[in-house]
Amino acid sequence: MFGVVDPSQLIAYHTALLLAGISSPLGMLIVFVSWMLYGVKAHFFIRQKMALAQYNFINETGTLEKNAQLKLWMAFYCVILLPIIIYVFALIGLSAYHHLFISLICIVIVFSALAFGLSFLSYRSVTFGFLKQDRQQSISFIKIKRPYYSWRLYYLLNEQALMLVMCKVLSLLFFKGMLLMFTDAGNNTQVLLVALLTSVLCHAVLMFTLLKFEIDYLNFSKSLPIPAYKRLLGWLSTFAIILLPEWIFLSISSAYNLYSIICGLLFGLAGLFFLLTLLYMVKLNMDIYLRWILFFFCISMLSILTHNHLLFSSVLLGICALYYLMNFDRIDLKLSLFFIISGAIFSGSCNQRSENVTSNETRKAKETYNLLESYIKADLKKDSILVLQAPPKFITEMCASKIVKFKKSDLSVEELVAQSQSDTTMWSGHEFPGAHLLEYDQKTNSAKSADLINRGDKNGYYVFSRPVFSKDFNFAILQSAFVCGPRCGQGETILFEKKERTWHRLKSFCRSVY
Repeated sequence: MFGVVDPSQLIAYHTALLLAGISSPLGMLIVFVSWMLYGVKAHFFIRQKMALAQYNFINETGTLEKNAQLKLWMAFYCVILLPIIIYVFALIGLSAYHHLFISLICIVIVFSALAFGLSFLSYRSVTFGFLKQDRQQSISFIKIKRPYYSWRLYYLLNEQALMLVMCKVLSLLFFKGMLLMFTDAGNNTQVLLVALLTSVLCHAVLMFTLLKFEIDYLNFSKSLPIPAYKRLLGWLSTFAIILLPEWIFLSISSAYNLYSIICGLLFGLAGLFFLLTLLYMVKLNMDIYLRWILFFFCISMLSILTHNHLLFSSVLLGICALYYLMNFDRIDLKLSLFFIISGAIFSGSCNQRSENVTSNETRKAKETYNLLESYIKADLKKDSILVLQAPPKFITEMCASKIVKFKKSDLSVEELVAQSQSDTTMWSGHEFPGAHLLEYDQKTNSAKSADLINRGDKNGYYVFSRPVFSKDFNFAILQSAFVCGPRCGQGETILFEKKERTWHRLKSFCRSVY
């Protein structure tokens, strides 16, 4: 099968990949760029976490000396960059083995510079962060107003810059990849729209982030005197600015064909607006959102291939705009998200409780069967016995205290008595190994004589209680009695211990003869 490496060739395969990365300048450049991207992502992640209130204690390290702080940050980034460090050692070993000493020196220098650079940036952020001043937006005598729709863009540039850059790089790569895939068809409108569709889908997570920002930080704006149509135009303006690089690329690829440019503008706006509307409809449920994105891709491809893309874009844009205008004031996603999260937590806790109870009952039934089977064969040394269907009365408090005093377990005297009282259900045939159940007679508080005669055994029968298990199922307590007549019999309460998956009799308590 294509792309599958035989297990016996895995080491040779990875060795060849590593050699390709250190034996040529291009390979080394790809390796170093991937390291840089990972390091930048780690730095942005750490910076976001440090901005949270629960990580304010990190700022206390700013009182240390510079060298001490740098050592702390170096050690911290060595842990964060551990996946890279593993490859660094592998590449150094291969470079030394194949006498690629220039590559070896470059690897050491680049990784050291990366680790030290990240440590220095974090050090400066902690030590001199309080000295930051507001940046001047322009010359002092010129005032720039930030329009309402630009708040989301400032958030992307200031807080989600890495996500925005990665989204744009991925979008342009997919756009160019689609054009190269359909090179033989030429850069006609259909090919350009397919390429633009892949670029629009690359913004799916970005749209989720934007709407999440709107809910968390701009929800107050619903009370501002801003008409719904202006809010709609604000979102369209945001989409237009976000898709500006793709539209420029589309214009150049179409040789500035006006029809292709108009179709691209309309299709791009409709696509991003549909993603926003879809998030509103599913109330930020990411699983449902991703499933509907696949449906959107199929419908969009169908409209492009059937040359109905212009009609599709217009209708989709109109429906999304109408939904937004009609439901903007009716849907409070912040409140909806609260109920969804609360419901998920409540449902999860209930399911977890239900699963725990079910799992505990299943194990209890299994251990009961194993305990009785072991007792009948090992202690009574019988293959088949007669057993009364009804369990005996509960364990007395005096007997329970003797058991607890003899063997400390996770059950107290009160819990032991309570459990024996609560579980007095009748025995059933599938629960008892090698036993014939006798019907219980409430008048005589014993087995029915007719049932005993029909069983063909007049010598007597056994009465067993429901076992009481410790919480870890390592100990069990069972009441056992043998009845040989109206005033004939004996009974005892037995403590069992589980060793190597088998129940063993440990000691008997509260023996009685009557």
